[in-house]
Amino acid sequence: MKNRCIMIFPDFDNMQVIDGLRNRYDHMVHRVRPHITLVFPFVSDIEDDVLHRHLAQALSGIRSFPLTLQGIRKLESPGGCYLYIGVQGGADVVRELHTALYDGILQPFLPEWKGGGGFIPHMTIGQFEDHDQMCRAYDEIASIVEVFHTVVTKITVESTDENERSVVEREFYLAAD
Repeated sequence: MKNRCIMIFPDFDNMQVIDGLRNRYDHMVHRVRPHITLVFPFVSDIEDDVLHRHLAQALSGIRSFPLTLQGIRKLESPGGCYLYIGVQGGADVVRELHTALYDGILQPFLPEWKGGGGFIPHMTIGQFEDHDQMCRAYDEIASIVEVFHTVVTKITVESTDENERSVVEREFYLAAD
């Protein structure tokens, strides 16, 4: 059984801003690089070649695309309290990728809490134990208006090693635009 996740690891010129925020507020900062999750962590015995064929098919026809993140937001869910930066430009493509990847063999791993939709393309920058902690952190950084631009050229399958750190299993390059 492998614990996997499928993500976009964007590369922004001003990544130090995100790194600084995550260093302050995200306990996962030393386990995984800044990312946008397309398929949430799942444990399965799906063979590598079967999963990789599924991804190749789901990603066929998807071209590289511009991505813009801006705006710090709060989110409370059954899984916890979070701060994230919203995807502004490219959100439709991120949603399309999310939907295509969860089709077929990954459909059984669609989290129950996701319910009938509501996927919000985002990058998490903080995780908190309670509402008050989240709100204090938000008040400290809500005025940050930094804009993050890049072009997404690849989708990454990562697995988790024995120390619960992200390990790149495979990268899938999108067609050039």
